[in-house]
Amino acid sequence: FRGAMPDLAHFGEPFTATVVIGTHQGSPNAVLEAMAAGVPVIANASGGTAAMVQSRETGWLLPEDASAGDIAAAMEESIIDPDLAAHCARRAREYVRRHHGLEAMARGYLAVLRQPLPLEGAA
Repeated sequence: FRGAMPDLAHFGEPFTATVVIGTHQGSPNAVLEAMAAGVPVIANASGGTAAMVQSRETGWLLPEDASAGDIAAAMEESIIDPDLAAHCARRAREYVRRHHGLEAMARGYLAVLRQPLPLEGAA
C-alpha cells in the first residue's frame, strides 16, 4: 500500500492500492494519478473524491469520517480478493481516460473560456 507521494515513481511498483484519506478535499491529484496508473484507490468520501471513487468499481469509497477499522477492512479486502482489486484497477483507469483525459480536460477548459465575461460593475 502507498499513500500520496511527491512524484509518480511509486506507480511502477506492484502495490495493491493507494490510500488517500483527508478532509475538505477538492479533487485530489493523488487519486487521479493512482487511477490513471491503474491502481485502485481506498479513499474517504470527502470533496471530489466521492465523485471519482466508486465502491468496488474503481476502488473502495469509505464514509467521510472513516475509522481506522474501515480503512483496515478495505485494505484487507483488496488483498484477499485480487480479482476485485484488478477489476477496480481496470475500471479506475477507464474512468480517468473517459472523464479526465487530455481531451476531456481540454473540452472543459474551452467551455470555461468560451463563457462571456460579466459586465464590469454588474451585480
